[in-house]
Amino acid sequence: MWVPRGFAEFAPNVLVTNGLPAIVLAEDPEWMAALKHATSQARSERPRVPVAVTYAQICEAIRLEPKRAVKLLVGLTWLCAGRTRDCRQLERPDVTVSADRLTVTFRHGKVIKKRGPYSLHTRLGPELQTLLGISDGDNSWVSLLKTAKVNDVLVALRRVDPSLENRHHLLA
Repeated sequence: MWVPRGFAEFAPNVLVTNGLPAIVLAEDPEWMAALKHATSQARSERPRVPVAVTYAQICEAIRLEPKRAVKLLVGLTWLCAGRTRDCRQLERPDVTVSADRLTVTFRHGKVIKKRGPYSLHTRLGPELQTLLGISDGDNSWVSLLKTAKVNDVLVALRRVDPSLENRHHLLA
């Protein structure tokens, strides 16, 4: 049934069209055949699974990186499960270094909008602590994170291995 557009607000359950007949795709045999073929093709594709970064590669990337801000972002990204963008948004009060423990409280980012702020507790081993130049109780370095770019982390990783990527599920 064709209804002039002005009447749509009075009859919300009435189909409003520009006069062309409606096509129900679920009943169209050509559409269903094309959809079945596309679904079959999608299942048969092999996903490209990128290589995961190892601890040794992270340490090497930090050693080879000339800029301290990028070194810190690479290390913190590794320690915080690959949240590079979230790490760049950290403020000094969000990071606590105590002995070999690192506590990071995320207050900004995609996940925070749904869940709210949360803290991540991780171990800052002696090798990483030395490579990053982080000492007990010092969080003055956090402000440097904003000066490093997400792409800088990718460049640092690819110096070690060109096949590496900077994606959160790869930095395990």
